[in-house]
Amino acid sequence: MHLALLITCAVTLLIFVVCAGACFTRHGRGTAGCHMVKVTGPVSVGCEIYVLWTTPPPHPILGAAGIALFALALVLFLWALAAHRGRRLTRVYCADAPERLVTRGPYGWMRHPCYTAYLLAFGAGLVATASPWLLPVVVGNGILYA
Repeated sequence: MHLALLITCAVTLLIFVVCAGACFTRHGRGTAGCHMVKVTGPVSVGCEIYVLWTTPPPHPILGAAGIALFALALVLFLWALAAHRGRRLTRVYCADAPERLVTRGPYGWMRHPCYTAYLLAFGAGLVATASPWLLPVVVGNGILYA
C-alpha cells in the first residue's frame, strides 16, 4: 500500500509540474502572489513527498483514501486542462484579464478546478498519513489559492 501511495503521489505531482510549464502562461510581470506560488509550490511538493516517504500510512483505509484523492485530483486537473481545448491558461496571480470564460467540463461545477485539484492532492497526503506536518501545507495553500 505504501509503495502504491508513493507512486500515485509522484505521478500526480509530476504531471502537475510538467503541465504547469506546458499549459500555463503568464502575461507581463508577475505579481508578488505569483512569485509566492513559485516558492511555496516546490516547498509544498517537497514536504508532501518527504512526509509520505517517511511516514507509512497509519491504516490501510487511510492509505486507500489517499490514493483515491490523488487519482481524483489528477482526473480533475486533466479534465480542466481539456476543457480549455489546447489554449494556455494564465498563471495564478497574473495581472492580465481573462480572454474568455470557460463553462464546459469541471468549470460548469466549480470556478477553479485546477486549484481544487492541487488542494485535493495536498489533502491526499494529509489523509493518507494523518501527519500533522502536512496540515500547514494544506491550510497555507488553501489560503494562497483562495
